[in-house]
Amino acid sequence: MKQFLIPPTFDPAYSLLGRWLRHRTHALQAEARYYLYAVVGFVALVLVSFVAWALVGGAISADPGGAPAFAFFAGEVLFLVVFVATCFVGRRPAASVSVSRWAIVAVQGGRRASPRFRDIVGVEAVSELTFHRHYRRYERVMEFAGRRSERYLLIKTNDAVIAIGMESAQVDELLRLVQRGTEELAPQMRIDA
Repeated sequence: MKQFLIPPTFDPAYSLLGRWLRHRTHALQAEARYYLYAVVGFVALVLVSFVAWALVGGAISADPGGAPAFAFFAGEVLFLVVFVATCFVGRRPAASVSVSRWAIVAVQGGRRASPRFRDIVGVEAVSELTFHRHYRRYERVMEFAGRRSERYLLIKTNDAVIAIGMESAQVDELLRLVQRGTEELAPQMRIDA
């Protein structure tokens, strides 16, 4: 059994807000809502700051070292820290891809895909740009990757497309293993490299 590891990476989409949205909706809808909520949250933070300054700005100007100034600036810092921690601090979990004699098992966080070689109808290696411009938009695609992957191996079954993003050398090695496994079980299958 051969195993490939994809290390965890910093990814704002896996922040508290991103994970909450991902659990409630489809991944692409969650991504769109994530950007919307982050921008609306930032605008709301700025507006609240302006309103608070309008209310206590005179008191702060009269006594810059007093309690109103301390409360205002402490509140500003607190709201900013909470906003950044909620919207931007996130970590994409590590992923592992194992190839056995009969199947491929991809695991990342709580997600798992394990297509058997006999269920695979096609395999294709594509660039990162091609994946993000085309394949990533489909609902059936399950992505197992780090933040930046050089290439993706698309394992196509009748039910889903499993996209595994890694460095080019790892994608080539995984492609060879999948080709070997599918040739042993289904020699009539078409494989694109």
